[in-house]
Amino acid sequence: MEVQKLENLSMAFQIMQGQCAMTLINIGPRDLLEGNMKLILALIWALILHFKIKMGGSENDSNDELLRWVNSHIPAYPVKNFTSDWQNGKSICALAEALLPGQMKLPNDFTNDHIKDCTMGINNALKNMKIPIILDPEDMVSHPDKQAMMTYLSYFREYYMNKDNIDKQKELELIPDISKCIVYGQGIEAGNEAGKSTYFTIEIRNAFDRKVPRGGHNLFNRITGPHTQQNFQATDHNDGTYYVTYTPDEGGNYVVEVRLENKPLQSSPYHVTILDIPEEIITEPLPCWYVLAETKPEKWHPYDNPTNETLEKQFNTFGGGVVNILNNGFKVDLSLKEETNLQKKGFFSEKRTIRRGTWFWVDNQGTPVPYSEELAVILEKAFKEGKFVNRTQIDITDKKLGKKRWVIETAPGVYTQFRDGPKSNPEGRPVLRGFQGHLIEKSISKKK
Repeated sequence: MEVQKLENLSMAFQIMQGQCAMTLINIGPRDLLEGNMKLILALIWALILHFKIKMGGSENDSNDELLRWVNSHIPAYPVKNFTSDWQNGKSICALAEALLPGQMKLPNDFTNDHIKDCTMGINNALKNMKIPIILDPEDMVSHPDKQAMMTYLSYFREYYMNKDNIDKQKELELIPDISKCIVYGQGIEAGNEAGKSTYFTIEIRNAFDRKVPRGGHNLFNRITGPHTQQNFQATDHNDGTYYVTYTPDEGGNYVVEVRLENKPLQSSPYHVTILDIPEEIITEPLPCWYVLAETKPEKWHPYDNPTNETLEKQFNTFGGGVVNILNNGFKVDLSLKEETNLQKKGFFSEKRTIRRGTWFWVDNQGTPVPYSEELAVILEKAFKEGKFVNRTQIDITDKKLGKKRWVIETAPGVYTQFRDGPKSNPEGRPVLRGFQGHLIEKSISKKK
């Protein structure tokens, strides 16, 4: 309601005229309510004049006071007003350089182009002194405005008056506060695993609880494992942060120490439990030893279980050699892949070929038939390298027979052999990884 709006505006005028001791002539709450632009602009200028230019002080001539302050800092470029004397851009550059030396090289940097020189001074003041651009260089040169210029110059005076505090704050920002510094990251927490790189970050913070904007601090780090000290790498990011990486070489209890100026940071030392390298579980196809019988057509027949276990034990232990199967009257030479019948005497003793099967195709009678060891190696290699994806064809063509054959994973863990030719089975033949499709689980330690 209008009466409420007037009440709110009246409260603001009471504060300005009472607590702030501002002199307001010919303007009241209703002028603002009715949107009187001229009087509203006059009020805004009165606020700027009081708080920015007079700085809330006495009613002395603010023009002369501000001019005297400006001329005290740029005697080589004296000014007598807030309009024409600033149009060449040299005075604003000189004032910025006087309050913060080193921004420009005057008078060498002057171009005598008023717009360019004015822009140089305004941009440097913004970049290095954080003085906002409240008027454009073009306006300062071509359309100088007294009130706008006075307001702009008041920011320079505020910077000068606060410079000691700003410099002091900058110094304090570079001083670390031990109580504020923090250390964080996976490398000082639970869940790390031996043999895997881990990390933690050190943040050097100041009394304002902000990162110290520099590097090169006197840090001491030490990481001690169950038996030896651990190597680590620390990277200084030159912004108050340090990134430390290390790779624990064994499981057990570790102690991570972080010190600054020989004083422990945060909760240092950190006690970290590193997990042992887990064993890797892999599957191997169950092997089965076969002998080639003299039947017509020739067929591969598996040895009985006791003989198979004996041959596999010899193979795993020695990789070859001769095994005597005396109960059955024959011996097996694993190196030559040959069985000899001991019951036949002389040079012409009966010999038969043997084979160690790990991959098998299933014939029409449902009997597993071992692939040659060369083809089994191809299939096992494809399996371990993850090549049975998206029905990729693994070529097992027998060049002697001249018929192309391949194996595809038709479903997860289900393999099928196909081949070219008029007598080929369109549904393919089942293929087994391991005898009867059985696998052996093995645990392999990852420890180096």
